[in-house]
Amino acid sequence: MVEFGNLLTDIGYVLTPFSFFMYLFIRPILFIMKSNAYKVVKAIWYFSMGMGLLVGEPKVDRIVMLLAFIEAYDLVFQYYEDKRSAKSVT
Repeated sequence: MVEFGNLLTDIGYVLTPFSFFMYLFIRPILFIMKSNAYKVVKAIWYFSMGMGLLVGEPKVDRIVMLLAFIEAYDLVFQYYEDKRSAKSVT
């Protein structure tokens, strides 16, 4: 069972950079579609970071670094979403 857990952890670390780059492409599409699905992706990232911190995973710093970049990237889109919603109110 421990080997299976280690295998899942290793697969997760391999997929982390791919999900990061996919988010960079998907977020503008979700902005155009006015969708809130990006929040689920961010929740998964926060959950994986929390689990890594909980079990004392040594590679959790990579997840924290990518999450910081995703959060900064997402704040740009949130700015434009707020600007769009303020424009629609007036």
